[in-house]
Amino acid sequence: MQLTELYPELERQLTHLNAQMLATESHGVLCARFCLEQRPDPALWVQEVIGQQDMNNLQVQAAQVSLAHLYQQTEQAFHAELEHFVLLMPDEYEDLSVRLQALVDWCSGFVSGLGLSGIQMDESLDPAVKEVLEDFMELTRMEVNVEEGDENEISFTELEEYVRVGVMTIGLTLRPRDEQLTLH
Repeated sequence: MQLTELYPELERQLTHLNAQMLATESHGVLCARFCLEQRPDPALWVQEVIGQQDMNNLQVQAAQVSLAHLYQQTEQAFHAELEHFVLLMPDEYEDLSVRLQALVDWCSGFVSGLGLSGIQMDESLDPAVKEVLEDFMELTRMEVNVEEGDENEISFTELEEYVRVGVMTIGLTLRPRDEQLTLH
């Protein structure tokens, strides 16, 4: 299952379970972890996403399968060709406000994931990383109720690409040197 096909089912599953995080936020957290670690603990991440649930529940198990697919595809992007990395987002045919809210949630998850991993916004942080993180934090405060239209669609596409490239920048900068990400 491709990452773009995973979003609607995972979002539905996590919403139904009243999970701690929904699809885009959970992917943001996971990507932050991959920017800092070679292989983040998948069980810990799943626990953070779904919270305290009965692991024998079939709906929880189905969500775990979807999260495992998300983990595998994210891991592949971070360990293979990073330029193929994509954000887990709603389909391009969803309303712009829905996609914008998903981007805000994704950035919120990413910033939280870095913070939980111990990243400090101080003078020791690489200036390029600090700039991207400040931009991501600003994006989390963005107004999401926007009108449909070509100009706003173009702006959204540019923002989404900026976030994608920002993640690559952070990953290339913060990841341990012996496990550097590769751009092909």
